Amino acid sequence: MNKETPEGRDTSLNCLMNIIQKSRNSLHPPLLRYVEQRSDYLWQLQTAKAEYHKSADFSEIDYWWSTIKYWEAVFLSMDILSDLIDRLRENPFPSKRVRFFRVCVDLMPNISLGREMPTNANAWRWIFRAYRLPKDYYIVFPAAVGSYDLQEIEKELVILAGERDYVTLAEVCESMRWDVNGKTYREVKGALIDRGWVWGSRRIEGKKVKVLRLPEVEPRR
Repeated sequence: MNKETPEGRDTSLNCLMNIIQKSRNSLHPPLLRYVEQRSDYLWQLQTAKAEYHKSADFSEIDYWWSTIKYWEAVFLSMDILSDLIDRLRENPFPSKRVRFFRVCVDLMPNISLGREMPTNANAWRWIFRAYRLPKDYYIVFPAAVGSYDLQEIEKELVILAGERDYVTLAEVCESMRWDVNGKTYREVKGALIDRGWVWGSRRIEGKKVKVLRLPEVEPRR
């Protein structure tokens, strides 16, 4: 789910975790090359330091030290992002809409990227830049598993339907902040089917759309 808002873009928890994983994967190959050649990088740094006494040119030292610091920070941040994904899987802010960057800082406020590198919130800013993560995204967290009230959900669905005998699945997920791949959605769907709600599809304005049909009741007056 992606939806533009005046503040930023709303996205589902699953979609956001996929974005994080893809960003990690994009930096993994060059990071492996750095790890394989790390001893060469350190040798180059030591050589530049030795040459500095002859030439007084600090640029070579600065180049190699900055390069090493960058890749060492990427190495550490890989584990940080892996831990973040694990914490996001626990659905830490059920039914809430929270800015992605704020989620990171709240869940993992005390992080470090190594010597002479930013820490805490500034470290997260560095990670967002390095991995090109969407800082303006808002995560729409799903409802907590087992915390739903079926009668309240049914009332909400009837209101969404209005004069229709159905409500589109897109309307349902947006209103309830459900993820169609999430456990809460699957549990509620099963419970509603048992109460006579029907999942199906119909053509609306020439397009085939997934819908949820209300249980058969007396005709509306």
